[in-house]
Amino acid sequence: MLAARSVPVGFQPYVWASTVEEVARRRNLSPAQVLRFDANVPALPGVPAIPLGESFARLNEYPEGTYRELREAAAAYAGVAPDQVVVGAGADDLIGLVARTFLGPGRRAFVERPTYPLYAIATGIEGAEVADAGERADVIWVCNPNNPTGALRDPTELAALARANPDSIVAVDEAYFEYSGATVVPFIAEAPNLVAIRSLSKAFGFAALRVGWAYAPLAVADALNRARGPFNLSSAAQAAAVAALSDRAHTQAAFAHNARWLPWLKNEIESAGLKVSPSAGNFLLIHFPGTPARGAEAADAFLIKRGLILREVKVYGLPNCLRLTVGTEEENCLVVQALKDFTAGWN
Repeated sequence: MLAARSVPVGFQPYVWASTVEEVARRRNLSPAQVLRFDANVPALPGVPAIPLGESFARLNEYPEGTYRELREAAAAYAGVAPDQVVVGAGADDLIGLVARTFLGPGRRAFVERPTYPLYAIATGIEGAEVADAGERADVIWVCNPNNPTGALRDPTELAALARANPDSIVAVDEAYFEYSGATVVPFIAEAPNLVAIRSLSKAFGFAALRVGWAYAPLAVADALNRARGPFNLSSAAQAAAVAALSDRAHTQAAFAHNARWLPWLKNEIESAGLKVSPSAGNFLLIHFPGTPARGAEAADAFLIKRGLILREVKVYGLPNCLRLTVGTEEENCLVVQALKDFTAGWN
């Protein structure tokens, strides 16, 4: 059998969280008893504002390959030209597309850690190395707000980073833009190497549709489109995305819900004796004292027994932390009580 092409030493593939069914089976629970707080999606799903019959009327035909309607809707959403928009199957697809276009053997990318592991994974898949701090990099990956810490960097700082590294692509993952309101898009006109990646998966509530797009200068957008696979989005996904970008009532509701419950969760969890990082997203990073075996790992096992799934972030480089996504009012109350019960066991 032909051997797979080599990847850099130390390469680690993406690790998925346990599914509801897996947790339920391990703990002798029904799937209905399992609640997920690990995916950073909104408490309620988006509802496509299009007739379902219309969106599925021509399943025998390929989509229009340039995705003109989606590019126009995404361009209007940010005030740029449609030719500056590149579409993909979720932000992850765009991350892979940037790596495919600008990385390869002999090239390097810089990843500020701790952060979303897919940047290093996409780099390694293309045969490129992850650069150390201070080394020249062909691509600089930035997650803003950062996942999993929730930290937000000033877009002017990122624009300055792009200007200071004119021979590098500075790819800014803005998957949580609708929560933070901070974007580098206004600086793309003055920084020809700056890319902003967006997603329909988070505040929009359409993670299952797998829709993402990137804003980039014309030359970069053209290079990305040349490397993009054909028909990488379904017609139904495009139709739902166009409707969502045109009517943002759901994102406004998701933002309002998050603005109410994120501070509440942080205060309640801190009252249980745990440290929580400030966050500009829809999630919180919880720090546990002591060793992981008595801290995050023990808490994770305790919570799973109750059917509550938080995100382990060891793969992000944080072995003694868990990431919690804001849920519904009832879900938030349940997870807070569980965390308080866990820390009460320390006494």
